[in-house]
Amino acid sequence: MNALNERDRRNARASSKLSAALPLSMLPQDKPPTAKPLLGSKELPGPLSLATLSGYGMMTRLDETNGYQMDHASTLFGRASIAARLAPRNTTVCALTAAWVWIGGRFPDTVDVISRSHYRSTVHDRRIRVFNRKSPQEQIMRVGDAHVTTPARTACDLVLLPEYQEYQGKGDAVDQLVIDLMLEYRVSAEDCLQILERNPFWPHASFGRDLFTAWSRG
Repeated sequence: MNALNERDRRNARASSKLSAALPLSMLPQDKPPTAKPLLGSKELPGPLSLATLSGYGMMTRLDETNGYQMDHASTLFGRASIAARLAPRNTTVCALTAAWVWIGGRFPDTVDVISRSHYRSTVHDRRIRVFNRKSPQEQIMRVGDAHVTTPARTACDLVLLPEYQEYQGKGDAVDQLVIDLMLEYRVSAEDCLQILERNPFWPHASFGRDLFTAWSRG
């Protein structure tokens, strides 16, 4: 019982910290789900259960034997709980994975994290893509069990990706993903410019500055 009370207190503090950045539609009813977010073959009644539940839209498959429940993926805290179980310990979720936490959609093909370590193994058929960049505390937020880059920092990371022109190979521009993220969380181009101007030597930083400068004049 004490553990549950402590978890409720942590979630309340996280919700309070996020309230300034979150859309009103997510507060305060976006409660952390209580059920297990990831289910594998051991938790499901049979080998075809994952395919069946995915077909009914109740789960999304991550690989042949594991998936996440859609009632978790429909909320911010639910997506954060999923990301926390996919990301290696003591890492910060960033880039495409952070964008998924903030706005949802299709789960990306990589698990993007900030870390000083390198990971050769995959998680649920997804490569762990590591970014070793300076990450001040003000650019990281605790959402449930996950450490996630803020919406502004996430927007910066997205425009610096090598694949910024195409998102997940489906013809959706990363630029549109950045716009959706900025609109959803009221991030300004000036917010992103401040981050990039403090880190001029990040790869593709000049492109990011030019992009956000153009948007700020827009």
